[in-house]
Amino acid sequence: MATAEDRELIQKIGDRSVEGLVGKLYLQMAESTRRQADEFVNPFKTAPPSNNPIEAFAMERMSQHMEEYRKGLAAGAQWMKLEGIQLYGGLPPETTR
Repeated sequence: MATAEDRELIQKIGDRSVEGLVGKLYLQMAESTRRQADEFVNPFKTAPPSNNPIEAFAMERMSQHMEEYRKGLAAGAQWMKLEGIQLYGGLPPETTR
Protein backbone atom coordinates (compact mmCIF):
# COMPACT_ATOMS: atom_id res chain seq x y z
CA MET A 1 0.00 0.00 0.00
CA ALA A 2 1.13 3.50 -0.75
CA THR A 3 1.84 5.69 2.22
CA ALA A 4 0.51 9.22 2.52
CA GLU A 5 3.97 10.52 1.56
CA ASP A 6 3.98 8.32 -1.55
CA ARG A 7 0.54 9.56 -2.59
CA GLU A 8 1.63 13.16 -2.02
CA LEU A 9 4.75 12.63 -4.14
CA ILE A 10 2.70 11.00 -6.91
CA GLN A 11 0.28 13.94 -6.81
CA LYS A 12 3.16 16.44 -7.06
CA ILE A 13 4.65 14.58 -10.03
CA GLY A 14 1.26 14.58 -11.75
CA ASP A 15 0.80 18.29 -11.08
CA ARG A 16 4.23 19.09 -12.51
CA SER A 17 3.52 16.95 -15.58
CA VAL A 18 0.29 18.84 -16.23
CA GLU A 19 2.07 22.19 -15.74
CA GLY A 20 4.72 21.14 -18.25
CA LEU A 21 2.09 20.11 -20.79
CA VAL A 22 0.17 23.36 -20.35
CA GLY A 23 3.44 25.29 -20.63
CA LYS A 24 4.29 23.59 -23.91
CA LEU A 25 0.80 24.33 -25.24
CA TYR A 26 1.19 28.00 -24.25
CA LEU A 27 4.48 28.14 -26.13
CA GLN A 28 2.91 26.65 -29.25
CA MET A 29 -0.01 29.10 -29.06
CA ALA A 30 2.45 31.96 -28.56
CA GLU A 31 4.34 30.98 -31.71
CA SER A 32 1.12 30.76 -33.73
CA THR A 33 -0.15 34.11 -32.41
CA ARG A 34 3.21 35.78 -33.04
CA ARG A 35 3.10 34.55 -36.65
CA GLN A 36 -0.42 35.99 -37.00
CA ALA A 37 0.77 39.34 -35.68
CA ASP A 38 3.77 39.32 -38.04
CA GLU A 39 1.63 38.44 -41.07
CA PHE A 40 -1.20 40.83 -40.18
CA VAL A 41 -1.94 43.32 -42.95
CA ASN A 42 -3.82 46.48 -42.05
CA PRO A 43 -6.41 46.77 -44.85
CA PHE A 44 -6.89 50.47 -44.18
CA LYS A 45 -3.22 51.25 -44.86
CA THR A 46 -3.39 49.63 -48.30
CA ALA A 47 -6.70 51.25 -49.30
CA PRO A 48 -6.49 54.19 -51.70
CA PRO A 49 -6.77 57.58 -49.99
CA SER A 50 -10.09 59.37 -50.09
CA ASN A 51 -10.67 62.99 -51.11
CA ASN A 52 -13.61 63.15 -48.72
CA PRO A 53 -12.29 64.47 -45.36
CA ILE A 54 -14.83 62.48 -43.34
CA GLU A 55 -13.89 59.23 -45.10
CA ALA A 56 -10.19 60.05 -44.74
CA PHE A 57 -10.64 60.65 -41.00
CA ALA A 58 -12.63 57.43 -40.59
CA MET A 59 -9.99 55.45 -42.50
CA GLU A 60 -7.22 56.90 -40.34
CA ARG A 61 -9.09 56.03 -37.12
CA MET A 62 -9.82 52.49 -38.31
CA SER A 63 -6.19 52.11 -39.32
CA GLN A 64 -5.13 53.16 -35.81
CA HIS A 65 -7.51 50.62 -34.27
CA MET A 66 -6.17 47.87 -36.50
CA GLU A 67 -2.61 48.76 -35.48
CA GLU A 68 -3.65 48.55 -31.82
CA TYR A 69 -5.16 45.13 -32.57
CA ARG A 70 -1.86 43.96 -34.12
CA LYS A 71 0.07 45.25 -31.11
CA GLY A 72 -2.37 43.43 -28.83
CA LEU A 73 -1.75 40.19 -30.71
CA ALA A 74 2.00 40.63 -30.33
CA ALA A 75 1.68 41.44 -26.61
CA GLY A 76 -0.56 38.41 -26.09
CA ALA A 77 1.97 36.19 -27.84
CA GLN A 78 4.76 37.52 -25.63
CA TRP A 79 2.68 36.93 -22.48
CA MET A 80 1.85 33.36 -23.56
CA LYS A 81 5.52 32.70 -24.28
CA LEU A 82 6.66 33.92 -20.86
CA GLU A 83 3.85 32.07 -19.08
CA GLY A 84 4.65 28.92 -21.05
CA ILE A 85 8.33 29.09 -20.14
CA GLN A 86 7.46 29.54 -16.47
CA LEU A 87 5.01 26.61 -16.50
CA TYR A 88 7.41 24.41 -18.47
CA GLY A 89 10.04 24.87 -15.81
CA GLY A 90 12.19 27.75 -16.99
CA LEU A 91 13.45 26.47 -20.34
CA PRO A 92 11.40 26.55 -23.53
CA PRO A 93 10.97 23.16 -25.20
CA GLU A 94 11.46 22.57 -28.90
CA THR A 95 8.15 23.75 -30.34
CA THR A 96 8.89 22.36 -33.79
CA ARG A 97 8.30 18.73 -32.82
